[in-house]
Amino acid sequence: MGNIPHKCGVACMLALIIIFSCKKSTEANKSVEDATQVKEESVAMNTNAALQFINDYVDFCNLQLQKDNTLSAEEWVYKNDLITPDFKSSYLSLIKSADTEYLDADSILDAQDYPEKGFELSEIKDDGFLIVQGKEWKEFQVVMKLKQVDNKWLVDACGTINIPNSLRLSK
Repeated sequence: MGNIPHKCGVACMLALIIIFSCKKSTEANKSVEDATQVKEESVAMNTNAALQFINDYVDFCNLQLQKDNTLSAEEWVYKNDLITPDFKSSYLSLIKSADTEYLDADSILDAQDYPEKGFELSEIKDDGFLIVQGKEWKEFQVVMKLKQVDNKWLVDACGTINIPNSLRLSK
């Protein structure tokens, strides 16, 4: 009988260790779940900014086709608050350095033609790039990249602007 209190003490100690271990494991799992949710929300914010920009640009291009727009593409880019200053600078430098009459393609869409109904998300790459595709022209894809500036997601690369040649998609 002298061993019963000792056995109870050991059993109680083991029970406490198990309880605290389970609690720490549950807290660790919750931390992983919280981090995953933050990452998913961040990805959603990225894709929202990308889709807003590219679909606004399609709307702008559609108005240009109808001759219902008084803004030039340069003015539209300059006034746009969904793109980084570096994107604006790169775009405006490209336009100024090229003879716009002889540009082969729209540098934001990296093509001559485009899906007039807009774009949807196709793929999010591990390297921070994402691909959008035409809503009704799935084969038409554009590479984009976003950057967080002052807690806001902005387009930093799209089409030929700030996209390395090795990542551009063939049309």
